Amino acid sequence: MDGAVPTTYSEHSTEALGRCLAQLHGLHNAVLRQILAVTAEIERREAYRADGARTPAAWLRAHLGVSARTSEAWAEVAGRLEDLPCLAETFAAGEISFDKLAAAVKIADPHSDRRVAEEAKYLSVTMLERSARQKRRTAARDEDGVRRNRHLSWAWRDGGTRLALWGSLTAEQGASVVAAIDRIAERAKSDGDGALLTLSQKRADALVEVAEARIAEDQDPARATVLINVDVDAASAMLQGETEDGGMFSSDVMERLMCDSRLQVVLRDHKGEPVGVGRTSRSVPEWLNKQLKIRDPECSFPGCHSKKFLQAHHVEWWTRGGPTDLDNLERYCPAHHRLFHGGGWRLESDERGRRVCVRPDGKVVRDGPPPLDHDVKKWLWEDILATESIPGPSPPLVPT
Repeated sequence: MDGAVPTTYSEHSTEALGRCLAQLHGLHNAVLRQILAVTAEIERREAYRADGARTPAAWLRAHLGVSARTSEAWAEVAGRLEDLPCLAETFAAGEISFDKLAAAVKIADPHSDRRVAEEAKYLSVTMLERSARQKRRTAARDEDGVRRNRHLSWAWRDGGTRLALWGSLTAEQGASVVAAIDRIAERAKSDGDGALLTLSQKRADALVEVAEARIAEDQDPARATVLINVDVDAASAMLQGETEDGGMFSSDVMERLMCDSRLQVVLRDHKGEPVGVGRTSRSVPEWLNKQLKIRDPECSFPGCHSKKFLQAHHVEWWTRGGPTDLDNLERYCPAHHRLFHGGGWRLESDERGRRVCVRPDGKVVRDGPPPLDHDVKKWLWEDILATESIPGPSPPLVPT
């Protein structure tokens, strides 16, 4: 056989087909249990970060071509299931569906694992999901006095090389800020030089990403603009810049900002006099940006389906001669945009002329899984389905 789906179902009784369907569903669960176990190990090792994925779910989307909803459900269950062996065993045995499992892991803990696993066999998906909703906590309302005292301040320190922030927020506002920053921080990988980041560094970078994304999203021409003053002599060699209120930018940061930030670069001579506005030709005009949005409605990075805060990226950098044309532009979320500026990633064309993302070590990261091996297909259909023992006992989990 070549691995095609067998055509012998018409030869079996309805009762036999029903038993066959139950066995196939059990096999599906057993295989999915192993997928969840592999996913949990990938997450434990943080191996997904090497492929530029910010989360295990994004890694699953890129490698398996599944939807965001499916990948997020698998990743969430995989993370919880490692501490719930009874539920894991019940699912692998085909006694409960994945929908039941997804709800049950939100209810169970190591102490109630066995009880919940037994109840899940008999409770409906609706009842399990209702119990999961009831277990969720609700945040308390903030007091008016705390809200009135909210504030945020900042100041440049050490000659403009760093910015200090301080303030106070209500519990509700604070929870939103913490959730947004930590969600981005947990996806952080390392600095461009490969150095590992501390949690505080990840959170600092996440705050910057939130600010950059908000500016990029705002289509108002009067939106916040970072004005950079660049020495005309430095512009011809290594770009360095300074904001009007004292902040300093390195060459790597300048190159990334020049892709599509709300940035205006003012070239100045040795006397500090402006000699031109260099950002105009680098920015993407609105008519071109609309075409780019139609062509690339989401982040172009494999597995990332982010549709918000996307930034235009020059495939061939503008600072290296690349034009601001549609065929030289792609849209990326801020996190993946940074991989191409300081992260060592690059874009290349494959044998079919399609652009692919290439890791610093040269490995190509693509969307979707490889085809099923012929030996696996042969084992699946010849040894399990295309036989007279369809209603028989469950097949082994792996071929022998």
